[in-house]
Amino acid sequence: MKIISISHHCEEQSNLEKKKYSKISKFLALLGITFAVVFFLPTFSHARSYPIQEITLSNCTEDCTLNLPIINNADYFSYRNNSLYRRIYSMLRIATYYENRDVGMGSHQGIDIATAIGTPVYSSHSGEVIVAQYQGDRGNVITIKHEWKGKYIYTTYAHLSETLVEVGDIVEEGQEIGKVWSTGNSTGPHLHFQIETNQDGNHPYFPRWCKGTIDEIVNEGNCVQEAKNNTLDPIYFLEVTSKQSTTNEQPSQSIYISKYDITLEGFLGGFMQLWETKQITFSKNNSGSFLTDPITVQVNENYLSATPGKIQVLEGERSVFLQTTGSTGLALVEIKYGNQRISYFPILISDTEQINKRKKNTKIIQALYALGINI
Repeated sequence: MKIISISHHCEEQSNLEKKKYSKISKFLALLGITFAVVFFLPTFSHARSYPIQEITLSNCTEDCTLNLPIINNADYFSYRNNSLYRRIYSMLRIATYYENRDVGMGSHQGIDIATAIGTPVYSSHSGEVIVAQYQGDRGNVITIKHEWKGKYIYTTYAHLSETLVEVGDIVEEGQEIGKVWSTGNSTGPHLHFQIETNQDGNHPYFPRWCKGTIDEIVNEGNCVQEAKNNTLDPIYFLEVTSKQSTTNEQPSQSIYISKYDITLEGFLGGFMQLWETKQITFSKNNSGSFLTDPITVQVNENYLSATPGKIQVLEGERSVFLQTTGSTGLALVEIKYGNQRISYFPILISDTEQINKRKKNTKIIQALYALGINI
């Protein structure tokens, strides 16, 4: 991989949902909550580990080595202007080499973590080594097979200087398996890390039927659907998905609006803490990226902001980031295609101190559950 810089619901359901929303709102108000209920999030450890623990910055004279900074909750929006994060996470999944962070516009299949030659690389979780060899554009590469919720996923570590394991080895989470270099098609030392889900034993760097050079494939977004179908966002998986089995954080949701051939995925209602950011991803299955009408995401600005609030071009995936503004309460997010509402959902915004006072109240728990908010 190249281093550019080290740097529903349809309208017919709406009346029913409005009634439910109104009924729950009145019920909570009668309980004297005024929508200031909160959700307790327990502490937890990662179900998976990052493949890099420490990074070493180039062209620096002091404090060059530091622990790998983490993009908490895969919240790219909050870190988009952070020069250190941009320098280290030099490429994101489904992005292009042009912008590195234009997620949804390219077909890069993993993430790139820039660091010095010789930085140790660790297994993200326990599993069996199924690839440990030189593979052209990927240089020295290792692929490890892991069991995950009754299925298998595959983590791949590319552009290594050397491989410290062999095919058939059983490795543990956090075990050193190689070292960073710049072998293969690479313009600077970094680790290319990706997670694949295809179950046929064939784990392509790019789909074999995809034409063009690697640069052309990534920058033009060629075969992006195959990339999305066969890979996971490594940061989102490590920060969100792998935690869901050990926390009561709400899982990612998905809605398909057949009338407009639009899929909504991600956070589609539930609980948010103060100053938290959540992500909604929009995608279109059929060809044609220019929408006849814009998609707009409307929110109560007293509680939330939506960035961007309007999408006119939907090529691949586009994300909208919801961020709470510092006020507790019950907010409604409304998504429209032109003037037609295609979905809406409630979000309860709160802080942890209040929930500790009310978390044992079964009536409150039942009311929140009816809203789709589990505690």
